[in-house]
Amino acid sequence: MSKAEKYKEWWTWRKMRGRKWVLVLAALLLSALAPFAWHMNKLALATGDYQVEEAITEMNWFDQHGGVLNRLPVLRDQALWLRLVQGRDQGAGQSMDKILAQYQDNRHRFWLFLWEIKQGNLGKAKRELDQISEPSPKALGAGILALAAGEVDKAKEALNTSGRGLSRSEEALWHLARVELAMNLEDGEKAGTELKAAEKLGSQNPAYLDMAYAHALWSRNWAEAKRISQVIDAQAWRPVNRYYLVTQALLAVQLEDFSEVQKVLGRLQGQSGSAMYVDYIQGVFSLSQGDAVIGKARLEKALQSGLDGHFKEDAAKALSQLEERLAADKSLRVLD
Repeated sequence: MSKAEKYKEWWTWRKMRGRKWVLVLAALLLSALAPFAWHMNKLALATGDYQVEEAITEMNWFDQHGGVLNRLPVLRDQALWLRLVQGRDQGAGQSMDKILAQYQDNRHRFWLFLWEIKQGNLGKAKRELDQISEPSPKALGAGILALAAGEVDKAKEALNTSGRGLSRSEEALWHLARVELAMNLEDGEKAGTELKAAEKLGSQNPAYLDMAYAHALWSRNWAEAKRISQVIDAQAWRPVNRYYLVTQALLAVQLEDFSEVQKVLGRLQGQSGSAMYVDYIQGVFSLSQGDAVIGKARLEKALQSGLDGHFKEDAAKALSQLEERLAADKSLRVLD
């Protein structure tokens, strides 16, 4: 064999050996990345279907095993989405508003807008909304902001759109905002239609469940409200919500489930600043049992303690009706 032939044979052998090493390294790399790809896919499916507990499990896996991959924008966004859905401000590091304020794109600005709405910071929410340039999310945000401020006419104008140009999650919010608008306008048929449309986009969406529960209470469908509350209660990741607990107690009064009333009262009594709500519930419960004296005293105490919002209006209305009934009873006794 000539020197040239020997060199050619050696070079062929070297190339084949190099290819084998490339294949080996590729196989090792794929083997190392396979678990990450698998968990990334599970996380994407969980967030897409609003399976929050599953998403929490997957994010915990990445926290433990992700290493430098946790710096990927897609993982950072998934973590932010999870905190937004949970309503959880303090995670590892900065607060939610400070993290979202670092972004300049429309999507993160809309998330910050939603965060401020949840916190009741309507002024800050308005400032963030003004920074959003895309027309469809901007119109949606204007409608949500108007509803939060009690400006029904403005909300009607803002939400009188097709909903085109929105992401899937934004489209769900658009339908849910239109449910709330329809309830404000006493349009039960429209509210039901929009609620069904939102359900098709995610029946486990916490925002959908919250609105479905509110709609059931609004339409006085107590059995449906009870069913939805059980679904909500099964979402163990949810933080304790005082407003929700009070509505649960009122629902239990309507259903004459007195053990549930006591159960909710027990949960409320363990929280600071809940005394007025406990008095309110006990007042409503006493009136339902025909005890006007205790019921009146409890409702008056709740109002004096600073009961606010819808509960304040309801307590004042109940007291007014009670006073009218007592005055009518007194008149009847005089006539007798």
